[in-house]
Amino acid sequence: MLDPRDDGVTHINIYSKGSTALGVMLSNFYLQQFKLEDHGHFASIECFWHWLSTGKQHDCLRSTWGYGAKMAARKFDKVPMPEEEFRREIIRAIKIKILTNKELLRLFVESTLPFAHYYYFGDKERAKVYEQDGRFTWLTDFFEKFRSELKQGQ
Repeated sequence: MLDPRDDGVTHINIYSKGSTALGVMLSNFYLQQFKLEDHGHFASIECFWHWLSTGKQHDCLRSTWGYGAKMAARKFDKVPMPEEEFRREIIRAIKIKILTNKELLRLFVESTLPFAHYYYFGDKERAKVYEQDGRFTWLTDFFEKFRSELKQGQ
């Protein structure tokens, strides 16, 4: 089990309460506007995630971020889309997020620790850790692969 006290030492937790600037900035909750040519502007990956999940029809979600995006999306029904298409769209948005933020890009490319994604509650010394049982492995795999590609392209 991962330990939040080791975040930044043995791994980088991609989490809004992460210990590293990189982990926090990579979080879907992080407020960073980006634009997709075919879908327009979004305030965060989290709002884009929920905009996609609710059928690309609730533009009020575009300006939300953090926990507020999650709460705003709750009033709308989910509209299923093929999982592969959903993941492809999220990855495309995350790439734009990373490539358009110079500080994030620098931290991302300079990093060497493996990526992880887990939540914890309480303080770090006595944290209750919730790993995602592989639910988001596709995301951490993407981060590893994309970082490697960027490093090779330097």
